[in-house]
Amino acid sequence: MRDAITRDMAGVVMDPLALVATHARAQHVLRTVLTTFDREGVKALVVKGAVTSKMLYERPWERPMSDIDLRVEPSLLARVEAIAQKQGWVQPDRSKIYNTAWLRVDGLAVDVESTVGAPYMSSLSVRAMGERAERTDEWLGYAHWQAAFEDHVLLTCLNVWKDHLVHALPWSWRDLQLFSRHSRFDPERFARVAWRAGNASVVAAIAEMLTQSGPSAEADGWRRVRHSLGQVPRPWLLQWARWLQNKPENALLLGRRLLARTASDVWSKQGHAVLRMAWWGLARRFDPAQDRGDLSWKFPITSSVRSSPLSLE
Repeated sequence: MRDAITRDMAGVVMDPLALVATHARAQHVLRTVLTTFDREGVKALVVKGAVTSKMLYERPWERPMSDIDLRVEPSLLARVEAIAQKQGWVQPDRSKIYNTAWLRVDGLAVDVESTVGAPYMSSLSVRAMGERAERTDEWLGYAHWQAAFEDHVLLTCLNVWKDHLVHALPWSWRDLQLFSRHSRFDPERFARVAWRAGNASVVAAIAEMLTQSGPSAEADGWRRVRHSLGQVPRPWLLQWARWLQNKPENALLLGRRLLARTASDVWSKQGHAVLRMAWWGLARRFDPAQDRGDLSWKFPITSSVRSSPLSLE
């Protein structure tokens, strides 16, 4: 697995100066947005590359970024849109079905979501994440809301799964590997968080994939997670993912999407997730203005990477 990630990461090598410049611009935009949100009473959690680049990597610019990711409570999305309008930030898209707003600030995409993964993928809510979040200047160098470590790892697992597993960006997988080497990574505590969130089966599948790199500190951490999880409700998830990967990319597309969305071990949430996915599909087909979803503008440097799936073998 690590070799596959390294190969895919090598496929997006950019000019180091360009990477440094992109990170500097992203950090400037992030601070601008967070300062504005704080002033307007919007509590936003910083997740994914904007913070993992500093938390997990010796050289932050080695972690590619295509956008800035924030999480807010669903009730605050309308206020986020009002702030964007007041500040003159461009809002290229909005998904009322998925409770997400996409902004463009100084030319950089800012992804503001209100769920952990897609809706109904987890029993962990952004509200619960916010209650456990810590106000700190760690990593970013100024005060911001930082999600609890285990919550952040779980969110990353769900985003990898949501992106149809094999088509997740390689640096998302690399984040998961590096999380397991961090001093705060406690496999037993993380396993308990996964169980409480109803995501033990998905985390078990991802942990099994991350242990395939052989003996290493990264693999050992995820091996301990898998051991701590014990018997999970749906141990067959990884086998299904492997089976789907062996099919042509456009074949069984619905099956891939269903597998991606039904990440929760709670049956009622699986049903709600499928209904929400169907609602989104109908909205795009019959009334695109209600849920446009054209996000090609967000990924100017990563579209080619997304077409290169990682091996599940």
